[in-house]
Amino acid sequence: MDAQFSAQFLAMSFYNTLLSVHDVLGDLVSQQPSPLTLAQDHALCYHYRRGLVQLSPP
Repeated sequence: MDAQFSAQFLAMSFYNTLLSVHDVLGDLVSQQPSPLTLAQDHALCYHYRRGLVQLSPP
């Protein structure tokens, strides 16, 4: 049981790290500057990916 929990925790941590790297790289290559600060942009991406916020189309 502990080994399974550890494996799941490690997988979630790795996935979240990949999401963070993707967000940073996306910010670096973005053609349009975001009206949000970097911290706000990361927070929005974090909450959106976890289904905590709904975005309306532009």
